[in-house]
This record gives sequence, C-alpha cells and structure tokens, in this order.
Amino acid sequence: MRAVSGGRDYDTSGEVAYVAFVRGVEFAQAAVAEAKGERSEIHGVPRLSNLGGVPFLVLDDLDAGNWTPASLAALYLVMDDRLGRELPTIISFNGTAEDWRKTVEGRYPGEVLMVDKVLRRIRDTCTPVAFGKKK
Repeated sequence: MRAVSGGRDYDTSGEVAYVAFVRGVEFAQAAVAEAKGERSEIHGVPRLSNLGGVPFLVLDDLDAGNWTPASLAALYLVMDDRLGRELPTIISFNGTAEDWRKTVEGRYPGEVLMVDKVLRRIRDTCTPVAFGKKK
C-alpha cells in the first residue's frame, strides 16, 4: 500500500498499517470531555494526543464539529505533532476552510487566531484536493 501526504510518499507494504478514522464531531466532543477530565476514547485511541503518532489519520468532516477553545487547542496539538513526525493525514471538509473559520469566529470571536494556526498546520501537513461538480 502506498500513501501520499504533504508531497511525501510513504511505502507501507512491509508493515501493518494502523489507520485512525475520526469524524470532526467526535474529535471536538472528545476534546471537550478530556478538558473536563473525562474519558474520551475514540475507536480504540484512549487520548486525542495519541492521534499525533498514529501512522495514518483520517479526519472526516472536520468542519462539522462544534469547535470550542479546548477542541481547537487539541486539534492544533495533534496536527503539530503529525507535522513534526511527517505522518500522512487526510482531512475532509464539507465546505471550505474559510467557511469553517467564519463559523468558529461567529461562536468564539477570540479563537480565530487558533483557527488560523490549525489551518496553517493543515496546509503544512496536507495537499489540498478540491472535489465537486464540474461546471
């Protein structure tokens, strides 16, 4: 199996790939639970911070979560860790990054700087691919 992320090519044919598939809603909820000191296991991953070291991460519908200051901080730490480790990540948005930014800014105006930091990590970690109908 071959995986490509951020312009890097990973050959995983000689190893068992561990893929974590996490929906944005689940990530945001787990981050709030962890911030309250509660357990937050998602698909066998006991803590969100562990997602930084998962060999292959898929974050689906990232913009669908109810992002709070705690969940944005957790997302930033995971993306920063993945960037440092050069691990492949797939992130899907239903809208655009700018739409997500505006949504979070509407709920938490002071968090727009954290959203920008997260988006920079995503840009540094991932290669954007737009899907949609041909016009």
